[in-house]
Amino acid sequence: MNRLLFGSGFPLVAPQEAVAAIYSINTYTHGTNLPGIPRPQLQAIVEQQAAQFLGLKAPAVETTHAYTVEADDDSVVPPPTGASAR
Repeated sequence: MNRLLFGSGFPLVAPQEAVAAIYSINTYTHGTNLPGIPRPQLQAIVEQQAAQFLGLKAPAVETTHAYTVEADDDSVVPPPTGASAR
């Protein structure tokens, strides 16, 4: 179970539909001698973080600035601040 990674198949299947299918998987075992999958294990499949599962670091947050480049002289102009922004 710890090697499963949730994927919805989007856009062919909506994520909500895929989650519902995972949680209802035990309906196939009703009335048989087959074992069901415990709900906490199903929940772990749905809610596990993919990056953590794959051993990846969380992406760094990029800081974007609203600087503009003046067309005439290629100088960088910082965004307006305070009262001058109005």
